[in-house]
Amino acid sequence: MPRIFRIAPWFLAPLLIAGVTACSAGGAPPQPVRVDLPRERAAPGSTFAVTRSLEVEVPAQALPGLVDRLVAQCRADTADACELLNSDQSTRPELVANLRLRAAPAGVAALVRTAAEAGTVTGQSTSAEDLAAPVADNARKLVQLKDYAARLRALQAATTHDVEAAIRLQKELSEVETSLEDAAGTEAQLRRRIDTQLLNLHLESVRHAGLAAPIGRAVDRFTENLSEGVAGLISAAAFLGPAIVVIGAVTWAVLRWRRRRRGVKA
Repeated sequence: MPRIFRIAPWFLAPLLIAGVTACSAGGAPPQPVRVDLPRERAAPGSTFAVTRSLEVEVPAQALPGLVDRLVAQCRADTADACELLNSDQSTRPELVANLRLRAAPAGVAALVRTAAEAGTVTGQSTSAEDLAAPVADNARKLVQLKDYAARLRALQAATTHDVEAAIRLQKELSEVETSLEDAAGTEAQLRRRIDTQLLNLHLESVRHAGLAAPIGRAVDRFTENLSEGVAGLISAAAFLGPAIVVIGAVTWAVLRWRRRRRGVKA
């Protein structure tokens, strides 16, 4: 028996074991995660901006409908000021959808419940950013600007005959009022971040569909993998071409030299 057939099993056995192990792991269903629903409203006096993330596995045929239901639910929830910030879907290699929403805690709880009931929750996380310092700084700025605006108005009322001074005061007052509007807008944004929660939903089709699923994905990607393989061969040929030419030339020279040397000895 040729030697290659005797050693082939030693190379093939680890590959077969790895393949069986991967298929067994891939076929195991995910362990569901217990869902922690947020509070119905932010705690009084809280300065935390909360971000929640939820990962859910959903049957492939049900995923598009779930996305539509979540989007419609958010748009209809005006009481919780729900807002859809971003939505994207992808079909390769798995059917995946990502939703980014903002709503009051009660609205976020309802969205989380809808997503969790449609599939298997595989992961979740909650993070919070303390906005106490920005809130305090902005509040201090508002007080200072309001006090300054009041003093400017008092000076403006007292300056009745000095036209030039009145013009300067009016210009300064306009700038202060613009700063007041900016500070009020910042206060509203900070307040919204505290009173609402950011929700990141990651929805994907069930990946653990048995041993046939990897085969199906490989067939779907056959053309792409083939083109990438051909491209790799072309690139390798371009890199190795000069080396092959040099090695061939050296080999030819050595063989020719050896033939000449044999001829001289003969």
